[in-house]
Amino acid sequence: MSGITQFPSPLPIEISDRGGISVPVTLQDQTTDMLDLVFLEEKATGLTLNADTAANLDLRTFTLTAAHGLTNANSQFHYIELADTPTGRFIQTQILDITGDVVTVRQPIGRIFLAASTTISTGNPNMTADAATGVVIDGSVTPVVFTVKPIGVQAGDITRILMASISDNTSDFTTFGGANALTVGMTLRKKREDGTFKNLYTYTNNRDFVLHGFDEKPDDPKATGNATFGRASRITFAGQPKHGVAERLDAALNEELQVIISELMISGGATGNIEVRFVAEGSELQGD
Repeated sequence: MSGITQFPSPLPIEISDRGGISVPVTLQDQTTDMLDLVFLEEKATGLTLNADTAANLDLRTFTLTAAHGLTNANSQFHYIELADTPTGRFIQTQILDITGDVVTVRQPIGRIFLAASTTISTGNPNMTADAATGVVIDGSVTPVVFTVKPIGVQAGDITRILMASISDNTSDFTTFGGANALTVGMTLRKKREDGTFKNLYTYTNNRDFVLHGFDEKPDDPKATGNATFGRASRITFAGQPKHGVAERLDAALNEELQVIISELMISGGATGNIEVRFVAEGSELQGD
């Protein structure tokens, strides 16, 4: 290549005709497991399995220890997480039915979770209103926090987040999804090892998602008889044309991503959203 001095192996450097020194880079995808993690408002914690999950890995049911307190009235359509403490392997899936101590979920369990080493919790995925009870999210007195939080030995790199909203209303840059613009806004932030926070961005309307990540997609109703509108936003961290870095989350450092809501959300109707969700995507660390 003209203007480049290449040194023979084992010196992996190049010097340009302007004297710049660099390391040759080969772009290559990792082969670690993908991460697709829903931001959740914490609900039930400390739940346990009554017995190991079944050896039939296609089953979608498991049994909790009695007195867990979960019912369809307070937990249906929440997400439930099962995590194996020694390995960090986990499943995050939506609850479809609770009959007594038996929980039916949307996805196959996929592995045997041992009662002795499995941590279980539930969370609400809807930032407008509780997915089970329909109670509107109200952070005006006490902020409501939705998190992506590794536990135990878990760690990963978050390369992007996505927001999707559903509303009866059309949207533009002045609305939040299809709802009226927020007054205070919701803040995306990272919790650090020392317990302090790095604020990444605050969203009051759809314009803010564009300014933070640019990628924005409104959807009008397509099916006959459907009057529901949607809007999706993507904020990418990794990659040189984007922010240039991934957000690493390591349970050993007590790190997590949060979306914090400090006002009363507007649910449904002519000025509100039916649903707002955030998802964090990335991959587990190389070698884990």
